[in-house]
Amino acid sequence: MRPIAIRLFENQKFGTTYGKGLRRSAVFNATAEVNDPYAKYLLDFEAGPTWIHHARTDRQLAIARQFVNQADQDEGVLWSWVKWYDKATGDKEFVDGFALYDMESEEIALHVNDTRRGLKEEWLLPARRCQGRAGKNSPAFLATNHDLAQPA
Repeated sequence: MRPIAIRLFENQKFGTTYGKGLRRSAVFNATAEVNDPYAKYLLDFEAGPTWIHHARTDRQLAIARQFVNQADQDEGVLWSWVKWYDKATGDKEFVDGFALYDMESEEIALHVNDTRRGLKEEWLLPARRCQGRAGKNSPAFLATNHDLAQPA
């Protein structure tokens, strides 16, 4: 299993508008950084019905159909599509996959099939609450399968 670190940040703009009739729906924004080789992914965790509504690609629609009942009924789970992110250029693109965050068990499941970068992997990780530091953009939760102080 490849080393990964998922950081969940509380979305300070949750519920605010960004256009006529449009509201920000992500409860948490997250980053997932995979090592060996390095890739960074962006996650926006939102309620299941909203997540399904935001499906854009054919593959996302197929995944949404597969999980529609679970996503509609389980209010304690937040869902996200997966976007690859290039730090150097700021480019973003959807990749096949999804993530879910179970707020009761505090577990994160991430499924990624990124054919352009040769990454096909699934992780199930416990998320740990982080201590916030005043004035710092620190995550609310961290889920990882390796020691972040050591090189991966």
